[in-house]
Amino acid sequence: MGRVLGILVAIVVVVGVVGYSLGYFTVTQTQEGSLPNVSVTGGSLPKVDVDAPDVSVGTETKTIEVPKVTVTPPAAAPAN
Repeated sequence: MGRVLGILVAIVVVVGVVGYSLGYFTVTQTQEGSLPNVSVTGGSLPKVDVDAPDVSVGTETKTIEVPKVTVTPPAAAPAN
C-alpha cells in the first residue's frame, strides 16, 4: 500500500511540474508571509547518569599453520 501511495504522489508531482513548466497554470503571491513571534524563557537539560563498561584492548602472539597449495597446470595439447 505504501509503494502505491508513493507512486501516486510521484505522478502527481511530475504532472504538476510539467503543467507549470508548460504554462497550464501560474502561481501568484497575493499576500506577504511572516514568521510567528516566539518567546522562550528558562528551561534546562535533563540530568543523566551513564555507566559505560571498561574496555581493555591488547595483543596476543599466535602461530597459525598455513597449508601449502601447489598448482600444476595441465600439459599443453599438441597443435593440429
